[in-house]
Amino acid sequence: MKTVEAKTPRCSLAASVVIFACLSATAAARTQDLASLSIEGQGIEQLILRDEEGRTRTFEPPGPVVTLPPGDYVIHQIRLQGGHYAQSQRMPEELRVTAEPNAPATLKIGAPLRQVVTIERQGPTMVLNYELIGQGGEPYAINRQQASERPAFTVYRGDRQVASGDFEFG
Repeated sequence: MKTVEAKTPRCSLAASVVIFACLSATAAARTQDLASLSIEGQGIEQLILRDEEGRTRTFEPPGPVVTLPPGDYVIHQIRLQGGHYAQSQRMPEELRVTAEPNAPATLKIGAPLRQVVTIERQGPTMVLNYELIGQGGEPYAINRQQASERPAFTVYRGDRQVASGDFEFG
C-alpha cells in the first residue's frame, strides 16, 4: 500500500508578521499623505471641493476640520441649512485652497451671512437687487421651495414710509 502525503501550503508566523508590518506601513504612509483643512463657517450641510484633475470630494456635513489628499482645490458647491446654495461659476477667485500635509489650510465660507441690497436707477424706476453673501464672499442662491417669505423691503423718507414690497425672483 502506498502512502500519499497531502501537501498544504503553510504560512509561518514570521512571514505573517512581515506581511502585516508591510500593510501597516503602507496604511500609515497613506495617512501621512493627507492634509487638514479647517472650515470656518456655520450652517454648512454639504461642501464639494474639486481638485486640479476635476475629481470632487464631498463632505456631508463637513466638520470644523476635514482631511483630504494634498493639492489645490476650488469650491464646486456649498449647500447651507435651509437649502441655499453657492456654485462654482459664481465663486470668487480668491476662494481657492491649497492643502498640504504639513501646513493646515483654512477656508472661510458659509454663515454668518450678509444680506446686500444694491439700488440702480433705470429711467424713472429704481431697481433693487438682493444678494445673500457668505463670509468668504460667495453669493448664495435662495431656495425658492423654502416655506419662508421672500426678502422684503421698506423705503422711508425721514420717518414717513413711502414704498414697500418684496423681491421678485429672476
